Amino acid sequence: MALRIKDCWDELVKQTIALEKFQDVKAMPINRVNDAAFLKTFPGLKMPACLIVLLDGNNAALGQESKRSRHWNAIIVDSDPDGSAWEKSIELVDDFMDGVLDKQYLDNELTVNGSCDVSAAFSTPRFSIYQISFTTEEAATR
Repeated sequence: MALRIKDCWDELVKQTIALEKFQDVKAMPINRVNDAAFLKTFPGLKMPACLIVLLDGNNAALGQESKRSRHWNAIIVDSDPDGSAWEKSIELVDDFMDGVLDKQYLDNELTVNGSCDVSAAFSTPRFSIYQISFTTEEAATR
């Protein structure tokens, strides 16, 4: 049976917490991270934070098997009042890529691909924000 989206999301959050690099790790819906008011202050988050966001996904029925792919963003946010947080932020990007990506979880049912895109996000000068876009794949019997 295929994994539930929530199972995958929970596992990605769990693995990010296990890095012990972030003060806050949360599953976050896309509408929340696209909210201009939220991006001004990141209310309620302890810095540095990592937000795991589901972007989209697809399912391919292949004979007796089902293959699901999902696209995610890990958004790394750190307070940057004086403009010096970029070094710590890019270390957190490296830590996330090395510690979470290119691995299998949930009894090897969830594959987190090692390929990713990293980009700086623009919101307000008070925060250093980087996005890591990556995909997961699941294979299951139909």
